[in-house]
Amino acid sequence: MDNFLRDDKIHEGHRARMRAKLSAHGPGIFDTYELLEMLLYYVIPYKDTNPISKQLLYKFGSLDGVLRASKEELMGVKGIGERAAEFICSVGSVDGILGACPTSSSEKVFTTFLAAGEYLLEYYKGLSDSAIVLMLLDNKMRCIKTVTLYTGCDYESGAVKPKAFIDEAITSNASVVITAHSHLRGPLFPTEGDRATNDLITNTLRAVGITHVEHYLMSGNDYLGLMHHFSNHVWSNSYLEQFVNSKREAIEMGLAKNPEAQNYLDKR
Repeated sequence: MDNFLRDDKIHEGHRARMRAKLSAHGPGIFDTYELLEMLLYYVIPYKDTNPISKQLLYKFGSLDGVLRASKEELMGVKGIGERAAEFICSVGSVDGILGACPTSSSEKVFTTFLAAGEYLLEYYKGLSDSAIVLMLLDNKMRCIKTVTLYTGCDYESGAVKPKAFIDEAITSNASVVITAHSHLRGPLFPTEGDRATNDLITNTLRAVGITHVEHYLMSGNDYLGLMHHFSNHVWSNSYLEQFVNSKREAIEMGLAKNPEAQNYLDKR
């Protein structure tokens, strides 16, 4: 019974099966979190590394983000001690891991709600005024560029025109856009005008075949998402589906805020 209750005994069979699958089929059949989970086997022998790998990807946005994180940043994730952080940093100094090639510093990938939110927090630190920001992405959620469309006006203002969003998206050959606006001194809650403007921009972009996957409301060091995708909508793009599902999971885990989506989840 004592052996049964030991965490290493509980997960011993799982690790053996995962290694056997990797040996038989290669890395292509695994999700990114599973590749990271297996990497952590070598430095975390007596814990379930699956939830740790997911927390790392939530915080840093991608495998590349995890491998490029500092030792101190890595140790801020529950389950990552000094030895594990040093190991990940050493792996990050090589060109690839388990067949996955890190992206260049100019090619950021945003497949999770939290990764895009943290990126926008950093972006807004360089803005001195209220701003409306547009992230332009390709169909694999790789950021083409980020632009500040408006400063000094509210999102619900009549000065905010959908045409500006469409022009930027088409010029950049973007398939997906993420938008944001700031309440620098206001509450972290959307107004009815914010929602109305957001719906108008979403519908206008949809009319030209561009997906508006999220709008972030920024205030200080916090943010929330205005979009709610938790109906029976079927996503044809797996990268978009991953982004949307990551938001649902983040809200359920208490890591993200969304007024409409939280109401939906509370009623389930």
